[in-house]
Amino acid sequence: MGQRKRENDILKKRDTTTLPPKSNKVDRHLRALHYKAAGKRRQAATTLGKLGDPRAVEPLINALQDSAFGVRRCAALSLGLLGDRRAVDPLIKALKDRNKTVREEAALALGLLGDPRAITPLNQTLRDTDKTVRKRAVLALLLLGEKQEEALS
Repeated sequence: MGQRKRENDILKKRDTTTLPPKSNKVDRHLRALHYKAAGKRRQAATTLGKLGDPRAVEPLINALQDSAFGVRRCAALSLGLLGDRRAVDPLIKALKDRNKTVREEAALALGLLGDPRAITPLNQTLRDTDKTVRKRAVLALLLLGEKQEEALS
């Protein structure tokens, strides 16, 4: 009975609100996506992609609608880095963004995700008015082809 009491005492003394450091960092950057300053939101979107936490997927999808193109651009690439296929349809929509850098990163992100649903939209992006966007679409299609080939092996 003495051992059980000591274990209970230890559990009571432990701070259960303390999260692992990575989780704290993710939470901090998720909050930063709502800051007033676009630069802070952009930095948060970039960092969330690097941290690799799946909790960032939905907030980053929402960030694809941000008023600042830099935030949308960073959110698109981060979604590709996270590798979650929930981002495919929102990224396909981002291929039509009014800002060319957002379209570039959306194309690359779709290539990184490797989902075949992106093939037709990426083929249509080959007719984009911007040369760099077209190049990114080609790269994305090559990445998609590699991923499809790996899946068959």
